[in-house]
Amino acid sequence: MFDRKWDNTIFNGGIFKYHPFFPGGEPLEVKVGERVRIHFVNAGPNEFSALHPIAEIWDNVYESGNPANNFKGLQTYVVGPGSGATFDMIVDNPGAYPVVTHSLTGALRGAIAVVIANQNPKDYKGQLMPNTPWNP
Repeated sequence: MFDRKWDNTIFNGGIFKYHPFFPGGEPLEVKVGERVRIHFVNAGPNEFSALHPIAEIWDNVYESGNPANNFKGLQTYVVGPGSGATFDMIVDNPGAYPVVTHSLTGALRGAIAVVIANQNPKDYKGQLMPNTPWNP
């Protein structure tokens, strides 16, 4: 731990748990226009996490999960070791939206989740980019 050498970074106890291209991984499926709320705790003792939804923004970020600590329209928000935040995102268009930590060593070791937004989430049939011209 002192050398900052570790094998994996995890979301909810799993490596790439919410990534459909990783064996055993499943995306987080949501309906277009539905609020996605992520309660995130950086339980690691040393590293900062900079949470970012690719191709989206956080509509609301509540530092420490406290509604009085509300930030709006953020691309990336840094959560320190031993801290947490609540993140809201409303996806307006169908597609795949990876959520990563921009502390990229953590992302490449497992801290990537994919949010799939569709009109009917159960109909995406394993397609990573639903409702796009090249993948109808």
